[in-house]
Amino acid sequence: MKRKSSVNNLCLIAISVAFICVIAPFVIPIGTVPFSFADFIILLLSSVLGKKAGSIATILYILIGGCGLPVFSGFSGGVGKLLGPTGGFIIGFIPMAYINGMGKNKKNSYLYSFLAVLCDYIIGTIYFMFVTRIELFKSLLICVVPFIIPDIIKIFFAKYLSLKLKKGFGI
Repeated sequence: MKRKSSVNNLCLIAISVAFICVIAPFVIPIGTVPFSFADFIILLLSSVLGKKAGSIATILYILIGGCGLPVFSGFSGGVGKLLGPTGGFIIGFIPMAYINGMGKNKKNSYLYSFLAVLCDYIIGTIYFMFVTRIELFKSLLICVVPFIIPDIIKIFFAKYLSLKLKKGFGI
C-alpha cells in the first residue's frame, strides 16, 4: 500500500510542477516587480499537497526555470533571472511553499499563508536591495506595498480553491 501512495505523490508533484510552469509565466506588468501568478499557484498547490510535496514541486519548478525554460514571470528563464532583482522572490517561493504547506488541514491555515507570503516578501526584498543597492524604504515601496492587497486576495482565492481541490481529489 505504501508503494501506491508514493506513486500517487509523485504523480501529484509532477502535475503540480506542470501547473506551476504553465501559470507562473503570466504577469500583469505594474513596475520593477511584476504582478505574478506564480505565488498564487504555489500557494494553491502547497495548500493541497502539504509542506514536503509542495516544496518539492516548487524546487523542481525553479530548477526548470533556472535551466532556461521560460517558466518564470513574463515567460523568462535562466540563471540570470534568478540572479536578477526579482530572483529573491523566486527563491523565496521554496520557504513560502513549505510554510504554507504546514497549514494543510489546520483550522488556522490562513495564518500559515500570510506567514508564507511575508517570508517571500522578506527574502525577495532583501535580495532586491542587495542586487539593486536601493535602500529599505524605497525597496518596500517597490516590492511590497503594491502587492499587499492583491496578495491577500490571492491567499483567500487559493485557500478557497484548495478546499475544493482537496474535496474533489479526496486528499
